[in-house]
Amino acid sequence: MNQIINIDISKQDHNDLVSFCELNEIGDIDGFIKLCFRKGLMIEKYGLLNQGKLPDIIEREFEKEIRVEDNSKIEELQNEIYVLKGKLENQKEVECGKLQQSLMDLNRQIGERNRTVESLNKKIEELENLTKTSYAFYLKNSNIKEKL
Repeated sequence: MNQIINIDISKQDHNDLVSFCELNEIGDIDGFIKLCFRKGLMIEKYGLLNQGKLPDIIEREFEKEIRVEDNSKIEELQNEIYVLKGKLENQKEVECGKLQQSLMDLNRQIGERNRTVESLNKKIEELENLTKTSYAFYLKNSNIKEKL
């Protein structure tokens, strides 16, 4: 029973439908029409849920029980957190102290190495200056060119 149903609507209804879809950026007009049909059919078939009436307000009473045992557990956990935070702070201070000591040691080592490099550079410069300024003079009677 898959029969296609054509519905004739007035020009005003058609214009209203098209302008509504444009305003609400609905691209699939055929799908929107089918959705509207299904919603209308469900309303006719099952009716509106509240028939337009507001729901009655239902008041309920309840009791809240606070256990003292839970409060003591909470306090115990809070104390434990406080102790752990203190230990963490102490550990941070110890680690920072170790890092500062390591940095000072490394800076001292760098300074010593820089001084060593400077002294070696001075020695190299002195040796280079010795070879530049010292020329060998040979006597005419010397036998330097002869092999011994």
